[in-house]
Amino acid sequence: MFSGILALVLFGVTAIFLYCGHEKYSGLSLLAGAAWTIAVPIYFFYEHEYIFFYNGDPSQYDQFKRVQDLAAKIWAGAIAVLGAILALKLSNGS
Repeated sequence: MFSGILALVLFGVTAIFLYCGHEKYSGLSLLAGAAWTIAVPIYFFYEHEYIFFYNGDPSQYDQFKRVQDLAAKIWAGAIAVLGAILALKLSNGS
């Protein structure tokens, strides 16, 4: 639960940084956006292959897959928001 709250806070900070700090820190803002794009699917893979495999209850596998699928869809929407913010800032030249 704590990691989900932490991820939400970090996502919010990244979104604000992309919107407000892109002009001054364009390279860092692109790196932050790329990290969110790549790191989350890597974590989903790690969670599936290692965390659940070694610590999960096999009878709960279908529930685990449903929750992971839902989380992936939420992540895709969040990445679309970050992409829209970045595209807006890049198209305005600011």
